Amino acid sequence: MNPFEEIRRLTYTSSGIMISFTVFYFLTQTGLSYSRLLFILFWLFVLASVPVFRIIARKLAVRFHIWGEPVALIGFGPQGKHIYQYLKRNPTYGVRPVVVVNGVEKEEGEEQPEALEISEIAMTDLARDNLMLARAGIRTAILAPSEIPPGLRSSLVDEQQFGLDRLILISSLNWIGGSAVVPHDLGGLLGLEVERNLLHVREQLVKRLLDFGSLFFISLIGFPFLIVCAVLIRLDSKGPIFYRQRRVGKGGKAIGIWKFRTMVANADEILENYLSTNPELRAEWEATHKLRKDPRITRIGKLLRKTSLDEFPQFFNVLKGEMSVIGPRPIVQDEIKFYKDGYKLYTQVLPGVSGLWQVSGRSDTSYENRVALDEYYIRHWSIWMDIYIMVRTVWVVLKRNGAV
Repeated sequence: MNPFEEIRRLTYTSSGIMISFTVFYFLTQTGLSYSRLLFILFWLFVLASVPVFRIIARKLAVRFHIWGEPVALIGFGPQGKHIYQYLKRNPTYGVRPVVVVNGVEKEEGEEQPEALEISEIAMTDLARDNLMLARAGIRTAILAPSEIPPGLRSSLVDEQQFGLDRLILISSLNWIGGSAVVPHDLGGLLGLEVERNLLHVREQLVKRLLDFGSLFFISLIGFPFLIVCAVLIRLDSKGPIFYRQRRVGKGGKAIGIWKFRTMVANADEILENYLSTNPELRAEWEATHKLRKDPRITRIGKLLRKTSLDEFPQFFNVLKGEMSVIGPRPIVQDEIKFYKDGYKLYTQVLPGVSGLWQVSGRSDTSYENRVALDEYYIRHWSIWMDIYIMVRTVWVVLKRNGAV
């Protein structure tokens, strides 16, 4: 279950239980002895604590090797490798690959392209011995149909003959993957409906209301930090407190997003001189438009970037309706070429102060993956996804993961 769906179910279940308690105490006339404020606070505590305790329980179970369904990955081409890496990075997901069934024969003298930490068997061996996986205690398999021979593919449709209880099929249509895909039975054929929630007017209105609610709480907590940061910037170096940068907004229109100034006044001149004398760093700049050791950043600027407080003024852009609290990352004109066909999709929504890529590695993530995460967010948006990203943003900022 993806974390967005889990948050939705936990919220509904916890709220349902609290409503049941309320009805019970009302019917038994014992509710008057309890404070209604206590009920509300306890409900809020449950909503916040249950997901946290579930995460802690999973992490402990993973550490003691008692969590995770052992599975076999059948097919180990690009899709199979992608699934393997994903499950390896996310052990708390609850699916633990223990066997890879590979149909690609290595030529003599060819090295294994990737060192696997799990067992690997050949497709031909599985075809000869159907119960090989069952004897190893595996009852679930993840199948990439496009990466196995046609003969074995047709046999695996009947998972019972292989001793399997569950078979998870991976679609070759990568662009429709995710939680917004709704299955339909069309006369025995599988139909997949791809929802595009964030492109609907009603969902955009709900998201805007969520923005205003978030701004209210953020302003209460963040206003003192706003004053302190402004004073420190003024004392640290000459120049304005705020910096306005042109980015691409909804509809492809240029917007000016506000940030705290974290660089020296003549930043562009210093950057060009630095790249001209360090050609090896020009490739890093052209690939990500970031430098891990940027000579333009001031002392206070380094602290603001590490804590992401430099982006706090962007909430003024949210208030103006130019940005959303959560959304795809705002890009500059030079980055449009990296989005290719996905640029049109990007321009149909508001960019965000935080987003899926920021909580999925931030600057440690490749640019190609950033673009893919932005497209995934737009196609599969839900209010639960935004709530998840908000919570993850706080955690990532506190850990200072991938900030530059």
